[in-house]
Amino acid sequence: MKVLGLCMLLLLAAPRAAIAQTAGGGEARGTVSGVVSDAATREKVPYAQVVVSGTTIGAMADSSGCFRIDRAPVGYHTLLVRSVGYKEATTGAFLVTAARECVVNAELEMEATRVGEVVVLGRSRRHTENQPLGNRTLNLQQIEKSPGGNRDISKVIQNLPGVVATPISRNDLVVRGGGPNENKFYLDRIEIPIINHFTTQGASGGNVGIINSDFLSSARLYTSTFPVGRASGLSSVLDLRMTEGNSERFRAKISAGASDVALTIDSPVGKNGNIIASVRQSYLQVLFGLLELPFLPTYNDAQIKYSHHFDERNHLYIVALGSLDRSRLNFSMKNLTLDRQQILEYLPENDQWSYVVGAVYARYTKNGVLNLVASTDRLNNSLQKWQDNEPQKGKNIDYRSNESTVRLRAEYDVDLGRGFSLDAGAGIQRGAYDNRTFRKLQFGGQAVDEIYTTDIALMRYEGFASVNKQFAAGKLNVNFGVRLDGNDYSDRMANPLRQLSPRLGVSYRFAPKWIVSASAGRYFQEPAYTSMGFRDPTGEVVNRERLRYIRSDQATAGVAFEPNKRSRLSVEGFYKHYSRYPMSLVDSTAIGSKGYDVFAVGAEPVASNGTGRAYGLEVEYRNDDLWGFRLMAAYTYYYSQFRRWNAGTDRPSGAWTPSNWDYRHLVSVVLMRSLPRGWDVGIRWRFAGGAPYTPYDVDLSARIDSWEATHRPVVDYSLVNSGRLPAFHQMDLRVDKTWFFRRWTLALYLDIQNLYNYKAYGQPGLIPERDEATGQYVPDPARPGYYKMVTYPNQLGGTIIPTFGVIVSI
Repeated sequence: MKVLGLCMLLLLAAPRAAIAQTAGGGEARGTVSGVVSDAATREKVPYAQVVVSGTTIGAMADSSGCFRIDRAPVGYHTLLVRSVGYKEATTGAFLVTAARECVVNAELEMEATRVGEVVVLGRSRRHTENQPLGNRTLNLQQIEKSPGGNRDISKVIQNLPGVVATPISRNDLVVRGGGPNENKFYLDRIEIPIINHFTTQGASGGNVGIINSDFLSSARLYTSTFPVGRASGLSSVLDLRMTEGNSERFRAKISAGASDVALTIDSPVGKNGNIIASVRQSYLQVLFGLLELPFLPTYNDAQIKYSHHFDERNHLYIVALGSLDRSRLNFSMKNLTLDRQQILEYLPENDQWSYVVGAVYARYTKNGVLNLVASTDRLNNSLQKWQDNEPQKGKNIDYRSNESTVRLRAEYDVDLGRGFSLDAGAGIQRGAYDNRTFRKLQFGGQAVDEIYTTDIALMRYEGFASVNKQFAAGKLNVNFGVRLDGNDYSDRMANPLRQLSPRLGVSYRFAPKWIVSASAGRYFQEPAYTSMGFRDPTGEVVNRERLRYIRSDQATAGVAFEPNKRSRLSVEGFYKHYSRYPMSLVDSTAIGSKGYDVFAVGAEPVASNGTGRAYGLEVEYRNDDLWGFRLMAAYTYYYSQFRRWNAGTDRPSGAWTPSNWDYRHLVSVVLMRSLPRGWDVGIRWRFAGGAPYTPYDVDLSARIDSWEATHRPVVDYSLVNSGRLPAFHQMDLRVDKTWFFRRWTLALYLDIQNLYNYKAYGQPGLIPERDEATGQYVPDPARPGYYKMVTYPNQLGGTIIPTFGVIVSI
């Protein structure tokens, strides 16, 4: 609380300092410049009117489409762009400072071909311009200033409808009832398999995002009608757009928060190039040590983007992203609680590193753009655990694994005229996976050693095309697409026609302020490497003939009401039906329900014989100017369920059971406001219904052999997800203060998570009783071969977490 009080004092002292710094010089102002061009032809649009939204400050573009706005107010703004024959456009948010000129390029579409929300700053026609529901966009200000987000895009997207936020502070992306392994991530068209530090292999979760928000200009989350050019996730596709380095002079930004310090630089390179790069070093292990937590994580990452404009029609950019993570156990803790003691006993130590390197060459034609994309990525993951944390007793877990992929893709996006546009392309990939595993398991209460080594390689191939057609002067839009995927892992997956993925989206603006939208599609996703490469003790890849691409048939329908250009109310229903879902042959549960496991998810015998469904309703209200506030409120009600099918039959086995992600109710409310003199304030409140859980089998857990193998209780899968935890809710507060000096900018922020100190609890823990004198487990005298067991409350949250940060830009 002393730290919290000091942070508040520093921020409350800011107004007087701000007055002193602006005295005599008036209110700080900046410069905005850019170019207005035609989105389809890339030709410059002369004499367009460009105005800072919400003000009368603006300028008119010259005959070359160039504009310059002097004395623009500092802070986050958007531009309103108008020109005769084109639809009015609003740019994404950008930050104006007194220290540097802000470059914002805008693209306009001909009035006859544009429908729905115009998205600018992208080179080619955006797929979702014409599908206004099932996708949401976050701008730069929302990413940077979101309360509780800590400038981490993986946390900020939890503000969106249908996305789960949980009390365990992980970045698992759970969308519309789907597991965290059902999502795909793209950074400037380059696929990014890993976006979080300490990721769970076979899923997408982790603790901290890898991507530096200084690089981002916007983020778009697709939850239906996924673009055909993106390898389909079954729940979402996250499309991240990066900014470019500046073309004026060398600049730098230093930021320090509660867990890490980062340096970002951007600079021109030669006449036609620019670069932006960053490195980040964490000191989270120091904080965790002071808090006496049982593990000490350290993460590091680096990111770079180089852009080169050969001329107006030829552009190359290269992106690289890398991470290095290490987690060690904290044996210096005093007065161990039962829950921390158990974590020490079962949690392995972890080392991970990953990288992605990719290049995109864009060739702009008269009415379109050809993108050639090449990339390579790799994840190295290792886990080790010593019996009783004593090396002389040998290991319980020794795991080493590598995943790598080389990807090539070509995509052509073209405006065909008469309301038609086409997006088509093809790609090929080479994937490789190797694994060396030793771990102690328990089956039926008996200890078993799992030992195997595997090494597989496969080729993937893809083809896709979509056609967009507008009718009724742009009021009606129809988009139809087809995608094909295949690989040579097995005969079942080799024929791409078996993975034929059609999709159809229709939207109709039947009144100036009303629009209806509907979509249907069939999507496929390849099983995880961990499942495809698993081998039995004889060395056989036992899942090869049991696995197929996961299939999901989906449908959505919704309506949106837009009272004005800055507000929108939407209601959307969705239904997803899963088939061929990988199910564990060990415990008969869906692999997608194991995203929180510390071990690699899916590394076990599995079969594609599961089915599932997720369905619900989303309601969202957005208003960018509600009495000066920016409001984003969302409510989602849904079900997420699975069941297994009997082999060789068309009948299900058992009733529908909730998946691990069946929270039922989700609420998110974010309220933000920019105040005079560089102040920004925001508050977020989240609610999630109680998560299901599977009770423990107390009898099997108490067996000495079983406990000594894993140091974890045995789950009773005959009662899978029959229990429910209490609901979770949390309020976060963020206060920012920015000083705009002539040559540099200083920003301070205070981000307080769990403001009213809500106590969240997970499944009650189960552990053997310990002798107070010796610290040893106590055998059950009435049952030889068993320990005496005790339960304890498992608190997942309940601490106010203040984060104080400093950002200096020059």
